[in-house]
Amino acid sequence: MLNFKYGTKNFVKKALKAVGIFLSSGALVAQEPNFRFSINLPEFKNILYENEKAIDSSVICPGGFRRRTPFLKVKQRVIYIRPSFYPTKAERNQFKAAWPDKTRQPQKPQNPLGRVKINLHNQEGLMIRIHGTSLVNSIGRFKNDTVTNYSFSSNGCIRNDNLSFERMIGRIIASSKIEKANDEIKRLIKEYTEGKIQSWEIINNTTLGKTAIVVLSQPIEIEVYYRLWQITNLTDSTIELKINRDIYNYLDGREERVIGSYELNNEKNAYKFEHFERDLKKAESVYYNQSKQINKLIEKEKKNLLWKNLKKEIKNNKIIGRKIQLKIP
Repeated sequence: MLNFKYGTKNFVKKALKAVGIFLSSGALVAQEPNFRFSINLPEFKNILYENEKAIDSSVICPGGFRRRTPFLKVKQRVIYIRPSFYPTKAERNQFKAAWPDKTRQPQKPQNPLGRVKINLHNQEGLMIRIHGTSLVNSIGRFKNDTVTNYSFSSNGCIRNDNLSFERMIGRIIASSKIEKANDEIKRLIKEYTEGKIQSWEIINNTTLGKTAIVVLSQPIEIEVYYRLWQITNLTDSTIELKINRDIYNYLDGREERVIGSYELNNEKNAYKFEHFERDLKKAESVYYNQSKQINKLIEKEKKNLLWKNLKKEIKNNKIIGRKIQLKIP
């Protein structure tokens, strides 16, 4: 609910701003939305945010144990619809070069990149992309908002289930200001805004076997991180958490694979003792303050024991989003 004081001079401007509309030179101007992909590798999920609100998601297949998907945070404006595929040296044993895809939903793409890709990194012989896939059996399934039947087997890229990824990319294209696109894409955007097609059909209905490049005026932010747990509740005697599988053995101190100047100790990541301490401190401030137990803090030696028990639970776990309880000593 909007909560502005009536009678103030800026009431109308504030009310319109709250729903993404601004006044400019006496005219109404819709604010261009900000889009962000948030990808937690051990959760096997890619979440699309629009203006910091989660609006959609897809199941992913990240890199295998020996070809890990790296931590990264980038901004990209270029989207390739029906891209050609040129395998890197690491991919040549598994894939052959492929022309732009000639399939439509619900057909399985023939191109290893599916029908959409965004390049995330291409330097020093390392190519990382986020894309659809022809290997549909490598993608897990959502069950009660968690992922089952997952796999981590790509060469470092982030595969997405095709329909979800095409739906999300179509939404981004239709809602953004476009710097460059061909007439066909512009026509499909118009059909979407008129309610004639759905967002995924912006991708699906493009010319078969032909690449279309869309350049957005405002980039999409893509962040890839690694969170193994989420504290969901804290009481006098227990900590409740959701845990994921440690697919890359980062709990054991394995050196991370990182692109650029990515900050490993940001609040998204959770796989070290210092990350656990940080999350626990935040949980203490929330849960104990709510129950008015301001001075109730977990001692260091108890944190060490809790960490040992949490590591044991995660190392034995293969279920994504599994709920556990740890007893506070």
